[in-house]
Amino acid sequence: MMADSCGLYGPYFNCVDPTSVDTGYQSYTSEVFGTNSFCVASTLGSVTLPSNLQSRCYPYVCGTSNIIFTIGSYTITCLSSEGGVQKTLSAQAGYLTCPVFADFCTLSRKTCTGWCNQNGFCMNGVCNCNSGYSGADCSQTSCNSSSYYSSSSSSCVLNCPSGTYQNIYSRSCLACQSPCLQCITLPTNCLNCISSVNNIQYYYNGSCSSTCPSGTYASGYVCLACNSAVGCATCVSSPVICTSCLGGLYLSQPGNGSCIATCVGTANFLLDTVHLVCVSSCPSNMVAPVSGTCMLCSTGY
Repeated sequence: MMADSCGLYGPYFNCVDPTSVDTGYQSYTSEVFGTNSFCVASTLGSVTLPSNLQSRCYPYVCGTSNIIFTIGSYTITCLSSEGGVQKTLSAQAGYLTCPVFADFCTLSRKTCTGWCNQNGFCMNGVCNCNSGYSGADCSQTSCNSSSYYSSSSSSCVLNCPSGTYQNIYSRSCLACQSPCLQCITLPTNCLNCISSVNNIQYYYNGSCSSTCPSGTYASGYVCLACNSAVGCATCVSSPVICTSCLGGLYLSQPGNGSCIATCVGTANFLLDTVHLVCVSSCPSNMVAPVSGTCMLCSTGY
């Protein structure tokens, strides 16, 4: 917070740090430091104060089309159209400059529901409630340390309902983000996925996607790892039905199979050097100039 005794002015800084109070002037400025106050350009004071004191911390409430500031026993209302307008009080010297409504009331840190009801801080669209409050908008009396507020039942619960996760900061059950069917810790940290015939989603490692990543295979709507211990780099249907092999190994047959060290002595005894797979005869575009090895056709063969 940059306020009194500082030549810099930060119009949308919060005023939560009580150590920022300048005890030499607070009695003249009627400033209030706390979670419900923000910094605004102002020179208001019960007496004329030094010209370097250009900002004040006042409690405020953002309405749908106005901002109401409380200065001691008085209030100043700034309409959404009055950004930059200077407002005065008959009982005080100086003036308050109305901030730009859209910036002051809709900055990213204040886009949470109801601006967290002045009972918490908005971070990444989620209210982090102050002690004593809970709920997605910090409007509820806080649940105890072992329970969470559920809006679906309007009560504190030990376990959040399906489709929500336990937010430890707001002590509330908040909705998972699609395509997460269930989530934990964060709305995008999935435990399983919402899937349909027209939009199949596979779960893997905390996220959902329309296809399983390389090195995994689909089992139902979950992606499971291929068995690297048997040499599978990629696989299908099973962790040991390989479709490609790790370095130094060859697929025992085209399409899928097992991973082996040599094709010699197997039914598919020729090595396709392009696809690293054992075949019984060389593909039409390949020849076998070296015993047991298929190579691409080139001049001279």
